[in-house]
Amino acid sequence: MNYYDAYDYSQTAQAKYDKEHTTYIGLRIETDADADILAALEGKAKQTEVKRLVRLGLSVKD
Repeated sequence: MNYYDAYDYSQTAQAKYDKEHTTYIGLRIETDADADILAALEGKAKQTEVKRLVRLGLSVKD
């Protein structure tokens, strides 16, 4: 058994904060079909860029 096997993240203050204040969203992107998306994200903080683009999309009037 190593250190990580014995460590219980679920009891930490960070885990409690995450449970109360965050929502996990997973996103799987296909390497071939979505190559244009991956190219646009290259070299950028992916989470930050995805959130920026979602906010930009939300701000566009219909």
